[in-house]
Amino acid sequence: MFNLGYGFIGMLYAYYYKLLSQNYTEQQIEQHVDFIASLSSFVYYFTFLFIAISAWFYIKNKRTTVFS
Repeated sequence: MFNLGYGFIGMLYAYYYKLLSQNYTEQQIEQHVDFIASLSSFVYYFTFLFIAISAWFYIKNKRTTVFS
């Protein structure tokens, strides 16, 4: 998971320099980078929800017998 985070930081730097080379203003660059950085927390949040819901269903279905 840490490698994914470091790779994402590298992508943000590359994207920042791409926007800088295309003569975007600092405010426009900040808006672009903030949006992309928010996607990271969005993905982590839904990954956590997916794991929590999967664990809940696993524990719930573990108590019931499949074959009676």
